[in-house]
Amino acid sequence: MKPIYLLSLCLFLIQCKKRIPEKSLSFNLTYEVITSSGTWFGEYTDSTGQRAQTNAAIPGGWRYSFQINELPFEMFVGATASCLCSTSPSSPDVTINFYSNGSLFKTETNTWAKGVTSLFFKIQ
Repeated sequence: MKPIYLLSLCLFLIQCKKRIPEKSLSFNLTYEVITSSGTWFGEYTDSTGQRAQTNAAIPGGWRYSFQINELPFEMFVGATASCLCSTSPSSPDVTINFYSNGSLFKTETNTWAKGVTSLFFKIQ
């Protein structure tokens, strides 16, 4: 009985060592910021996972595309319309769109106040 138990244990351990090959992982991600003010400022998570700040007004319609090969990855953009009337009822709208492999999957407009938007998504 003992040899059968040891043989079964050995076969089990050998099977555990065999790994199914992992699929190659690749996502093409894009951020997009659209504002009726024409320009915006804020911050976003760059392709390395670090926060980057815009040091000057960025034109509306801005897109930032990059590829990731490892998970998890935290997508983030925070945008405020460039306007002296920011957060007032007359403030311009700001919309942030997230795309994965060319398909829109998440969008937000004026989440904090009129003219101020942020969007976060953790890919796992």
